[in-house]
Amino acid sequence: MAPNDEPDHASCACRAAAAIRNAMHAIPPLAPQHDAVRVRIGINSGTALVGNIGSAEPLSYTAIGDAVNLASRLVGVAKDKGVEIVLSGETWERADRRLDARSLGETVVRGKSQPVPIFTLDRKSPPI
Repeated sequence: MAPNDEPDHASCACRAAAAIRNAMHAIPPLAPQHDAVRVRIGINSGTALVGNIGSAEPLSYTAIGDAVNLASRLVGVAKDKGVEIVLSGETWERADRRLDARSLGETVVRGKSQPVPIFTLDRKSPPI
C-alpha cells in the first residue's frame, strides 16, 4: 500500500537527510587510518509510481519515475560537488524556500536536457 499524502514532505525529507548525515558523523572511524562513515543523499520532489511492482515471485515495494531518477542522479552530483546532501530546486520550492540551504547553482544530469537548480543543506544548523 502506497504511503499517505504528506503535505510537508519536502521539509520532512530534508530533516530526515540531515538526521542521517548527523548520525553518520557521530560514528567514530573503525581505526585511525580509516575515514569516518559518510553518506550522500539526493532529494527530489515530484510524481512517482509507488507500491508493489513486479510479478508474484520477484515482487518489490519500490518507487519509479522521472522524479525518482533525478533524486538518484543527485547522489552523484553530491559527490562531484563535495557535499553530502543535494536537493533539487523543486524540493526547495515545495519547502517554501524555508530550508537552511545554499545554492549550488544548476547542473545537467543524465536523462535531462535542461539544467536543474540544486541546493545543499547547511551542516552548521538544522533545517526547519
